Amino acid sequence: MKLKNFICILAIPFLVSCGSSGASGGGGGGGGSFDYDPPTIDVDSIAVPQLKRDTLTGEIKEDDNKVYFDFYEVSDYHGAVNYSTDEKTIGLAKMADYFSKKRAENPGGTVVVSSGDMFQGSAESNLTRGYYVNYGMNIMGYEAMTLGNHEFDWGLDWLRKNHACSIENYSIPYLGANVFDKSTGKILDFLQASVVIERGDYKIGVIGTLGDGANLSIMPSLVEGLEFKQEAPIVKEEAKRLKEEVGCDIVVWTSHRGAEELVQSGVMKADGVDIAFGGHTHENSPAEGQSAISTSDGLKFLQTKNYGRGIAHAQLSIDKTTKEVNAEIAEVDAKPYEYPGLVDHAEVKKVCDTYNQYIDPIKSQVIGSVDAELDISETYSLTNYCVDTMQLVAKHFASENGGYDVVAAFHNANGGVRAKLPAGDITYGSIYKSFPFDNEIVLVKASAKKMRSYMSKSRSYGVWHDLKIKDLNSYFVDGEYYYFATTDFMATSKSFAFELSEADLIRTGYIVRDAIAGRILNQKTIKKSKFTRTSNPQFDPVTN
Repeated sequence: MKLKNFICILAIPFLVSCGSSGASGGGGGGGGSFDYDPPTIDVDSIAVPQLKRDTLTGEIKEDDNKVYFDFYEVSDYHGAVNYSTDEKTIGLAKMADYFSKKRAENPGGTVVVSSGDMFQGSAESNLTRGYYVNYGMNIMGYEAMTLGNHEFDWGLDWLRKNHACSIENYSIPYLGANVFDKSTGKILDFLQASVVIERGDYKIGVIGTLGDGANLSIMPSLVEGLEFKQEAPIVKEEAKRLKEEVGCDIVVWTSHRGAEELVQSGVMKADGVDIAFGGHTHENSPAEGQSAISTSDGLKFLQTKNYGRGIAHAQLSIDKTTKEVNAEIAEVDAKPYEYPGLVDHAEVKKVCDTYNQYIDPIKSQVIGSVDAELDISETYSLTNYCVDTMQLVAKHFASENGGYDVVAAFHNANGGVRAKLPAGDITYGSIYKSFPFDNEIVLVKASAKKMRSYMSKSRSYGVWHDLKIKDLNSYFVDGEYYYFATTDFMATSKSFAFELSEADLIRTGYIVRDAIAGRILNQKTIKKSKFTRTSNPQFDPVTN
């Protein structure tokens, strides 16, 4: 798609035709049009039916000596709303039924939380800008959501709007104890450092922080007015406040950061935290057959796999006499989609049905075909097709804006391309699944020295297009300048080799996902053999 200053609105459930005229280029397996105007939906105009939240009250599980609270946590859900045994995803409506069944075991003592990255990642969630998942989470009783890096992908305005979505006058508290507004010096106004949940005579405090370093995975321009402070000092201070001033019996810490990193943070059970949940790294911890990692004084850390392919469970007991809190259970259900007797939760299904009537025609549009599966790690064929398309787009743009040459294109292979492209018909939905992010193709001008540095530093985590570059020292001549294509996120994020500013970018106006869709629409068929290799480009590493 050529990025425009307006949004194409789809207010009723019908297919919007997509233009195929526009830029064209050749080479690398065939050129073609890159212009593609994807249909969108005006999510604010869609009337959501009256919805009812699950009941969270009832008896709390106990015995003569202890009372028990069961905590369930999900992170990195990335909008995986569909149930699939092939992909091992529980989906939204059946996740709600999962929690309903679990809550029946301890009606007043069950608490559900998230460690972030819940919305961004699927056509369903992206086209509704998070509303689809947000409403589902509200119905099934999420009582806190810690922000992940991808919650910021659509900007603060959409994040505020999601926060304001309510059912029965209840909105899910968004936590970000270390996310500060530079203009006020305080926590961002619609976030909370923690939330206190009261169940019977007991108080539970839940603290939420964006993981240290997770902010580096956010487009800098989206959070330029924010400051992300270190987690540990803030967590320790807030845990102390919750225990000593508020009188919380249990304190839970949720962070959008890997469990193995969290255990090194320095936060201990002695600091007042009773259980910690992480995320961001897309792995279940503990893995099947292993014990939860913990600090020396017994604070346990759990985290879950992406797309709902893991649900963490911690059962904490409170001694009725001493008030001591202990983790009786600390585990991850790695196959929640196999939980016996799962059905679609009736209220969540209302949400799914409401939005799917708008989304299904968009997702199902066939734009081309591929003769074999395009993978993202074995032969890099889909990533190769991506960078090839990026270079064709950049070359066309450059030819119309000064005539300079584009020597290479680069894209992140470790997260930038999210899913394989199955053999057969290619739908816009499958393209969206592979390329969920709204990243724009940009051009960068760099000296020979910079090019050698960029290509050397980035080879471990990404794919460069031009395979002819075998020796960086001889290819890039000192005193000369070169242009290469990448994405605005890759170019400006501090997580990668470039670390450029907006002033360094030449914007093409093309979103990666929709440039690929436009090219496929024109090409009709992709041949995998043209985009297959078994390793990243090989060239002599240099440091100068």
